Amino acid sequence: MWEEKRQSNRRPVCVNIDAFPDPIPIGRLVDVSNEGLFVRTTNLKEIGTRIDLCFTPPNCCDKIRLTAEVMWVNYPPSSDYDQPLRSPERFMYKSPGMGLRVISISPEDKVLMEKFIQEDTM
Repeated sequence: MWEEKRQSNRRPVCVNIDAFPDPIPIGRLVDVSNEGLFVRTTNLKEIGTRIDLCFTPPNCCDKIRLTAEVMWVNYPPSSDYDQPLRSPERFMYKSPGMGLRVISISPEDKVLMEKFIQEDTM
């Protein structure tokens, strides 16, 4: 059985998230922590893919930029992708999307992200 491994607070959110430097929409950010993100999208990437992303938290004017790695993918039920990559007991999201691990973030953006996460979890 799958076990939760996160060690930091998560915050539900619903904002657009884009690739950068070109502002290419990736999907909707629906969950964020200091360690990772869940992005609801049909523009799914392969596990291990690294993506440069940016998003603007609600009630904020500064964009947070980071690099993340695809750790798991939740394919749509009608998908022809390999089903062994999908573990129903593990996924709390029924919509297609990707679980991403933050692998690089500037000190300034890290402070901004931590502040944003803590606003709702304290």
